[in-house]
Amino acid sequence: MSHEQLSLPRHAAASAALEVSNARLLAALLLAILLPLAIFASRIEPAPAIALFGACGLLAFLFSTGYAPGALLSARVDWRLYGFCLLGALALCLASGEAHFFFSPYDWFIRDAVLADVTLNKYPVFYHYQGGDFLMRAPLGMYMLPALIGWSRGLHAAHYALLGQNAFLLGTILYFSARLAGGSALRFLALLMLFSSVDILPRIVQNYIESFESGEFVIQPHLMFWNKLVFYWGQIPSLFWAPNHALAAWIFAVLLFLEIRREIDIAYLGLAFLVLLFWSPLAMIGAAPFLLWRIARNLSWDLISRRNALAFAAALLLIPLAFFLSLDAGRVTREWLFLREDFWLWYGLLLVFGLPQAWILIARWSEVAEWQRGAVGLAIGLLVVMPFYRIGVTIYDNDMTMRCALTPWFILAFGFSGMAQARLDRGAALGAVATAVILLSAFTGFFEIRRGVMDATYAINDCNLLTVTDKVTPGFPISNYLAHVDKVPDWFAKDTGARLEIEKRVCWPGFALMTGR
Repeated sequence: MSHEQLSLPRHAAASAALEVSNARLLAALLLAILLPLAIFASRIEPAPAIALFGACGLLAFLFSTGYAPGALLSARVDWRLYGFCLLGALALCLASGEAHFFFSPYDWFIRDAVLADVTLNKYPVFYHYQGGDFLMRAPLGMYMLPALIGWSRGLHAAHYALLGQNAFLLGTILYFSARLAGGSALRFLALLMLFSSVDILPRIVQNYIESFESGEFVIQPHLMFWNKLVFYWGQIPSLFWAPNHALAAWIFAVLLFLEIRREIDIAYLGLAFLVLLFWSPLAMIGAAPFLLWRIARNLSWDLISRRNALAFAAALLLIPLAFFLSLDAGRVTREWLFLREDFWLWYGLLLVFGLPQAWILIARWSEVAEWQRGAVGLAIGLLVVMPFYRIGVTIYDNDMTMRCALTPWFILAFGFSGMAQARLDRGAALGAVATAVILLSAFTGFFEIRRGVMDATYAINDCNLLTVTDKVTPGFPISNYLAHVDKVPDWFAKDTGARLEIEKRVCWPGFALMTGR
């Protein structure tokens, strides 16, 4: 047999390996967000664990088979585009401070502590804090797979696994976004990821006024904090500061677009919504209106099917997850912001500088792709009303606009970027206002990237959640992460008797940013 004859089977096998459909890639994405739930189930008591394992098995089956993919999902993966998206995603995750090769924003002090606690103590993790005993109760979707690797390889390996996991998820999100949008992938993705409020203008005015008191004009690096009451975060800040929330919201938005295009069915979208609750219940609050809209649009006798019956069974088996996420959740404060005297001033400024792309889209509504109009219109409506209500520990931690709004924000960004892309593909000018908004809003993302790349990093550390909170924000209530032990029944998680407490130690040697302690 000749050398050429020997090489043919190898070449055919290599070609077959590359002939992976987009449907299989999407299934891999969903399995990646499902696996952390199975890992979590292995750490709790048998009754809820069996239910969650059963749900994971059904979900894996339903995500992988049983629906008829459309033209996009039936097509083969564009490996060149996908490779570019993965490299871009890895670069963004590195610049955001993941694995601490570069500077990490302040929220990573807490996220590092959560990862350290579930890696070094496994789960469940108990604390003694301010005279009470608590269980860690948090959406742990982003942490469980890295923690699993860290159980055998150590905390540094867990951080590297987190980086790889998030780069894969983000790269796959970007890939499907580009395929859905069409046109120039590079240009569209640049428009999508640099999408933000026009934060630079009010920030310059604010810092100029403050310079009269300080005698120095300095533009703060995080531009999005100019509004004292309500503000939306751009794509890059959301990814850098809160990847668990951003990735969950963006995955749902991509799945929503695929369902609108009839690439997946409503069962796929609904079950993904339930799984993503383990990654970010806050992001799914903003996603829920879109899911209800699509359920209403799909109401028919056709919903009575074997596949949907299995989906309903999987949803019932996920009840222990809902129970876990709701443990002692009533301690998180809420209020109607529009009742505050200063609300309307800051809200008016938000409408002008926070949502200019929405008004451009409304003015150019005929240029929005027809299949996107329902989702984009609902997104604009939600973004207009969401600032009326606040969820969060303090007035400066408004999760309604910072986290719950991430799904409609991504959909608005997708619609605006798609409209701009279509005009450029036709050779038409964007217009002075749209061009100015694109350029000015990009400063928010560029400032975050510059800070991440240029500022000094701090080392991976194993300080626990209580210690980090005490050093960064002493006395700050952390009800988002803790539930009273007496609220946790033994059939869900037995008390191990071990307790983590505030440690008197140095967490970041040579790095003094928030406090000198």
